[in-house]
Amino acid sequence: MKKILGIILIGIAVILVLRITGDREEVEPLPRNELQNEALYEGELDGVEDARYLADTDNSLLTWKGKTVVKSHTGTLLLESGELQTINGNLTGSFTIDMNSLATPDGEGVTNDLKSENFFDVDIYPTAEFEIANYSQGELQGDLTIKGITQPVSLPVSLSLGENTMRITGDVLVDRTLWGIEYRSDSVFSDLGDKAIDDNLEINIDILLKANNGTGE
Repeated sequence: MKKILGIILIGIAVILVLRITGDREEVEPLPRNELQNEALYEGELDGVEDARYLADTDNSLLTWKGKTVVKSHTGTLLLESGELQTINGNLTGSFTIDMNSLATPDGEGVTNDLKSENFFDVDIYPTAEFEIANYSQGELQGDLTIKGITQPVSLPVSLSLGENTMRITGDVLVDRTLWGIEYRSDSVFSDLGDKAIDDNLEINIDILLKANNGTGE
């Protein structure tokens, strides 16, 4: 009788162990860190070492182009600051753009107009910010804030990694009307004729970042 009872108890124990093992296999693994969740983690930088990068503002430049029906204007913008982090294959960070640095070789009148309330109103909004959520399918995805208005954007860019450096380059289009910049927009106002200004602002991005070792150097 004792032998039979012992066999029964062993059988029950084996069944319980198998059930517990099966349950463990069905449990979804937890994210490796707080930045890696199903909505955010893409793994496109998988294998890249975790690092913190600071923008080299002296060697970074945004070049812009705006167009009317009959002519175009070009100019530049400078970064005020920027920081990126790669953690477990994911990329996050932010850039701050100095809107007071807006410049064009097409004359002081054009520069002043672009800085006025007709366009970027830099006296009230001296900076623009881009908060980066991730890098997915060749695009930086995040929130771009201009004139106090935040809109989600996906910017097609290339990321190139060197020894302790990262470079971001690309050509993007930004629809100014999404940030309330509607001056002489033919999608907002009719009968503007050749005075209409294209809604899209073309921006060439060239940003250099350098790995930071955490010592402030």
